[in-house]
Amino acid sequence: MRSCNRLFALAVCLHSGFTEIKDVTSAQYSIPYSIALQLVIGSQDLGHYLDEALWTDRRILDVIKKVRFLPLASAVVDLRHSCAMTDHLKDGTSLDLSVEHPKGSFLNPITTEEALAKFLHLATTVIGQGGAEEIRHAVENIEDMADIGELMELLCEATG
Repeated sequence: MRSCNRLFALAVCLHSGFTEIKDVTSAQYSIPYSIALQLVIGSQDLGHYLDEALWTDRRILDVIKKVRFLPLASAVVDLRHSCAMTDHLKDGTSLDLSVEHPKGSFLNPITTEEALAKFLHLATTVIGQGGAEEIRHAVENIEDMADIGELMELLCEATG
């Protein structure tokens, strides 16, 4: 790939386009790092954001250098989550794509099933299958709890 242009709302360009990865937070909030993970590793799994070796992986850093962030003028009001991309490949081919309402935005929300699957996948990475299932069960039965503190205890136990 020769270059990778991403167009977002100006606020996204200002707050998510950084390229220096020095900790988990900077990895998670860097769209160029996410793009590089997808292109190099083939996945944006949570474990890749936690893996310090990938923060300095030359293959990933080389892709990050090719990502340019540009403001998308139409990304305002109901289209504020829209994005566009153009990738220029070494053979001269250009790939273009735009999305007005990405999955998870308020005009294209995820389903309850998708939210649960995402929670279980992410939580299991951090607290294991048993802890994730225990929290899921508590949330699904929150109306039956005598005290919301029960859920808070589970969450605190899960995070250590």
